[in-house]
Amino acid sequence: MTRYSPAVSDLLQSNFARWPPKERYPNRYRAKHRVYQDAEVKARAKTVRAIRKQELVEALDNARQAMWALAQSLRKTFGSHSIKYYHQLILQTSRLHSQTHKVSRWNAYLSQEVRRINSELQPNMQHKKSSELTAQISVQWKALTPEEHDTVTANAVEELKDKRENRATARHRLPVQAFHNGCGTLKKMKHELQMLNLRTGIECAIISTRGDLDTYNSPYYYATSKRVADFFEATFKTNLADIGLCMEAYLISRIQVGVVSNHVQELLDLKKQTATLILCKLNETAKTKVPRMYYNNFKTSITAKYGVICEGWPLSKFCCPSNVGSRTELMVLNHVFESSSAHFRAMGTKEFKKWQDKQFQAAIGGVENREDSGSDMSNLSNTILTPPSTLAPATLTPSTLAPQSSAPTTPLPMFVPPPTEQQRGTPLTANFINAVTAADGLGVLLNAKQRKRRSDFGKKRGPHKVQTMDNENLPITIVNAQ
Repeated sequence: MTRYSPAVSDLLQSNFARWPPKERYPNRYRAKHRVYQDAEVKARAKTVRAIRKQELVEALDNARQAMWALAQSLRKTFGSHSIKYYHQLILQTSRLHSQTHKVSRWNAYLSQEVRRINSELQPNMQHKKSSELTAQISVQWKALTPEEHDTVTANAVEELKDKRENRATARHRLPVQAFHNGCGTLKKMKHELQMLNLRTGIECAIISTRGDLDTYNSPYYYATSKRVADFFEATFKTNLADIGLCMEAYLISRIQVGVVSNHVQELLDLKKQTATLILCKLNETAKTKVPRMYYNNFKTSITAKYGVICEGWPLSKFCCPSNVGSRTELMVLNHVFESSSAHFRAMGTKEFKKWQDKQFQAAIGGVENREDSGSDMSNLSNTILTPPSTLAPATLTPSTLAPQSSAPTTPLPMFVPPPTEQQRGTPLTANFINAVTAADGLGVLLNAKQRKRRSDFGKKRGPHKVQTMDNENLPITIVNAQ
């Protein structure tokens, strides 16, 4: 493969980063009129071309003879190889561009002056060529100092660099130009790969197709040897020609593989893009590295630490983009942050101090409200259980503890499981005191109700018979809630 110089590599990389490529523009002036010649003039011009061609052939023969004479002299001087070897050694020069020459300031000045002189001509006058004005402009160039050379040609050098880049990488405007350029380049590549294979034995394959219907080039393929073609047939079960046709059909059909096409994936990508954009805007405003964006605790996690507030939030709820399910709302949210309609703002010192005081007062008010709500709940117990002034024990009946309601209440059934054997024989291990406290913390003692003594109190009973039955068959006792 061709190894490009660093300058050419940088040029190609810059053009790829600037995709789509720049539009190609003409690099020279072309006359808009055309001169039609008669047959006598054409015949005379044809004769002149034939004579010039014959002179060129004779000059090339003389040059070849001179090169052969130089090869003979090298053979006599060194004598270790044949004359043909030295002849090939003299003519062996690479046609590949190994490096790029710098833009000559003289060429830049010449181009600049030629454009200036032609711009001063009348519209119907023929433009002059640079070869006609070289002698005149050369006198002016030699009269300038080196410092003046740099000053005068500063803009012209940049223009020539831009023209060189445009000529090398810009896309052709006409399909026929792209067709001839593609054919010529592929022909050169084929020849270079053939020479590379002969010199080094490296095997290569080329498959080129057009990328759209506007291009005229047909699929082109080339393999340096039959072994390469056999490899494609053995591996892909097809030949290079079929691969080229399939590649052309794929490129022309514009099939997009790997591109997100479903609504769910697009929505996820939009959420991720919006969240990243909001975090970037927050870092720019805070002028520091904020690890993550907090939406639920924005005041305590962002504003209290970095002094940043959000203005212009378009949605009704301040939440993370991942919690927004509407595509329209996500697009609106993304657009307002891109256009800076919604933005973060860093508060000043005084404003931040006022904000802190306001948050402190709000926190105190919230605590007082919670204490007031707790005292309201305790008032209910005060109205139900009001101790006398003498703190004497009072007798409370169930009717005084029950809430007063005009609606009739229906007792709800309650499941009471039967006592087990362990519950019957296990005595209580703690003493319970029947006491009630008021809202102020003072205790209200209650008199325990005297229960009626059982009729078999003090009488000895026989052994208890244990019933063996499944839990599913246990009797269920339903009692009414008092």
